Amino acid sequence: GLFASTDPVVWCMVTKEFSTAIQTWVDMTQERSSTRSMRVADASKLEGNDGFLGTAFQGKLLTWDETFQMHSDQDEEKQSVYQQIYEAAGMTGEDGSGFTAGREKALAELKAEILRLAPQWKPRKYTGNFYGVSLAKQQVKRQFKGARILAAGAAGSGWKMSHHKNIHSRSTHRERSGSIYFKIPGAPLCVEHGFTVMEKLNGTRYMKESSVNFGSVRWLNCP
Repeated sequence: GLFASTDPVVWCMVTKEFSTAIQTWVDMTQERSSTRSMRVADASKLEGNDGFLGTAFQGKLLTWDETFQMHSDQDEEKQSVYQQIYEAAGMTGEDGSGFTAGREKALAELKAEILRLAPQWKPRKYTGNFYGVSLAKQQVKRQFKGARILAAGAAGSGWKMSHHKNIHSRSTHRERSGSIYFKIPGAPLCVEHGFTVMEKLNGTRYMKESSVNFGSVRWLNCP
């Protein structure tokens, strides 16, 4: 452009700094976005997290394969934008592979680490019970045909009351958590999912929920 033709030395300096900044941003984006479902996507952190991956995919259950898939719709949208940035900075080819290549590598490393660590984990032994345990079992069986429930239970002995109060000094909601351990047909490992139920205060009573919200997940050996 005009700036490049009038002051090429400064243009080269600015372009180099811009490329470096964009590449740093790309690396950070790849690390944050390594999977569509996990907050902990760095394989090096898995063991220190007791094998648990924190799910951020709307509290849903995922198969083994889905655990390591990138969100295709999101990737296509991003790729169109990122490709233009990469090309403008002269950092990648026309296929825009600079974005997805790093993510695919991170996913492969994560899968290998999950398989390596799986034998050392034991499912949590929750012995409590409430209606959320039955809901979790129903949701698993509904989503995965032929799934075998190996264990399920609630943590603790009661509800955790929210610190948020209404004008009558009552907690606006309460929560209770649990864990379910099951086998999905065709999966190489069994899976343990944490879940929570949050009941909101409606007038003078807390309203029951019709489903649980699935949270942290880890893959481990089957019995």
